[in-house]
Amino acid sequence: MPNALRHSNSPYLLQHADNPVEWFEWGEAAFREAARLDRPILLSIGYSACHWCHVMAHESFENEDIAAVMNAHFVNVKVDREERPDVDALYMDAVQAMTGRGGWPLTAFLTPDGEPFYGGTYFPPTGRHGMVGFPELLLGIAEAWKGRRDEVLASAEHLSGLLKNAASGPSPIALDPDALVRAAAGMLAAVDRRHGGFGGAPKFPSAANLRFLLLHGIRVEDPRCVETVSAALDAMAAGGINDQLGGGFHRYSVDASWTVPHFEKMLYDNAQLFELYVSAWSVTGQTRHLEVAEEIFRWATSEMVGPQGAFFAAQDADTSAGEGHFFSWTRPELDAILGSDLGRVAAEWYGVTERGTFEHGRSVLTRHRAEEDFAAERGVELERLREDLAGIASRLFAARGQRERPATDTKVIAEWNGLMIDALARGAALEGREDWLNAARRAADFVLGPMRAADGELVHSWRDGRPGVPAFLEDYMALARAALSLWHADFDPRWLETAEGLIRTALDRFGDGDGGALLHRSGPLHDRLFAQRLDIADGSTPSGNALAADALWRLGALIHDEALEERAERIVEHAISVAETAPLAVGATLSVATDLVHGVREVAVLSPEGGDDSLLKAARASVVPGTVVAWASTPLEAHKVPWLAGRPMPDGVPVAYVCRGMTCGPPIRDPQRLKEALLE
Repeated sequence: MPNALRHSNSPYLLQHADNPVEWFEWGEAAFREAARLDRPILLSIGYSACHWCHVMAHESFENEDIAAVMNAHFVNVKVDREERPDVDALYMDAVQAMTGRGGWPLTAFLTPDGEPFYGGTYFPPTGRHGMVGFPELLLGIAEAWKGRRDEVLASAEHLSGLLKNAASGPSPIALDPDALVRAAAGMLAAVDRRHGGFGGAPKFPSAANLRFLLLHGIRVEDPRCVETVSAALDAMAAGGINDQLGGGFHRYSVDASWTVPHFEKMLYDNAQLFELYVSAWSVTGQTRHLEVAEEIFRWATSEMVGPQGAFFAAQDADTSAGEGHFFSWTRPELDAILGSDLGRVAAEWYGVTERGTFEHGRSVLTRHRAEEDFAAERGVELERLREDLAGIASRLFAARGQRERPATDTKVIAEWNGLMIDALARGAALEGREDWLNAARRAADFVLGPMRAADGELVHSWRDGRPGVPAFLEDYMALARAALSLWHADFDPRWLETAEGLIRTALDRFGDGDGGALLHRSGPLHDRLFAQRLDIADGSTPSGNALAADALWRLGALIHDEALEERAERIVEHAISVAETAPLAVGATLSVATDLVHGVREVAVLSPEGGDDSLLKAARASVVPGTVVAWASTPLEAHKVPWLAGRPMPDGVPVAYVCRGMTCGPPIRDPQRLKEALLE
């Protein structure tokens, strides 16, 4: 019999609709049932592209005997972390506080009032490798609830108290350049000098931290930071974490060398990496960085865009053939598709071995050689080699297309679309790419328009015509930031108006009254959550407050609203406190700190519409931190941004002014001089 999840709109929850487990969705019905039966709640959180979530589902939730134990002793609640990030974040904090680690699937045991008293992540169906078996754990928890209730409730009360106290966040520390130097030094100390990136296995792209190092390196002219970022981007691009045939990055690498990934592809990772690769190209001039960004764009627009123009959430790691089968190859497969001669070339180029680099003799494609070196090794002309490699890639991609494809989670998440829209718009401004800009506009038009609820409320997620819960802090601020980037890319006044509306609403809805960092909570949705969260540390996406700080200072600089800029500084000061001991936890906010610490530069460009736009291109192409650009073709348009007003354009000749606050430098007419002025 299908359980209550059959009415869900979440692809992840629908995967569990036919489980023998009597699942509830998160909501009042589950809490009422727990109170009525006097049972603890078993909370299971995951997402559709999560490999180990699928494993635990197959091993335990589809097992009749294990399901019977769950149904007899618990009220079972299944949550899609992507639809309810508020629930996920709070109980992830709880499990990490209890066990020192977290991840998905997340398993937590709660009182009927929702307070956690025990938890973990994946549990096997039988005890192994030092892990307790899931049925054994269930019976142990059930026995404790019945026989040692006072101990359980005391544990829940203690843990809830700790998490409630933590909601105030760290004490702020004043922003100064030395704090950023220390943060950068802490990050550089954690760099894997052999393989690139931070730390060992498992290894995540950490785009927010790399972006901070790139911006900091530009601002203080520290080549070590830029070189570290470029090396990490090269290593990731060459590794199996990057889909060498189809483009786009997998979630993370299980090893330190980026060779074997967990194969799910998430929109949020690729959005952040797209922006990072384009920015790195702008700084280093290395075309290989731009090529990787192009590959991400092709993947995103060919496989991840719905008919409305918005971007889907994720692609799965698994098919019926097993995790990663779609993306991996054997030597015989290459020969069968390409013939023995080209099969050998493909194996050498992509690192496919007889024994395999992955599982069951299969290899994940990597690309560690330069084309020039590979041509020299093989004694062939470079152009001939490039033709052969292009043909090999095309034929392998076509053959892969005949395999069973991993499923795509087709829900649209406002925050993640905001990240992708922002990345595309920033890239379009840097590169003058109309195709990137058009993709960003289409997505923004849908998320900010038809995706809204019937009452006009911005929503967090949407799928098949059904809007999800009201938007969270990160949704508002990711979209506000994206709207500001769209305005920077095309100067359409609707984007500036949209950004201001989103920001004003978010400050009203998520502010705590003290003018500091913003809370994650969103009204009645959170009535059943036992604590509020101050979202300072980054997760797989920038924290809500990092997104807020970025949007606040940029809008404040554009419209000369000092209160917005001061609010951004207050948020940054909370993150600086964390950065003193854990800089890798707040990379996104540290990037905003680089914008603020040396003072904001306002670039006013006036040029006739349709005329010489070389000054505007030079201003937009800058990635110097703390720079905002505004443009007008006539004095009449200048009122949209106060500091444009009154700037003359003598004789109709394009001119630029670099300003700090109310003080502007002399007019600049040479694009190269403008680039130099931004670095002064």
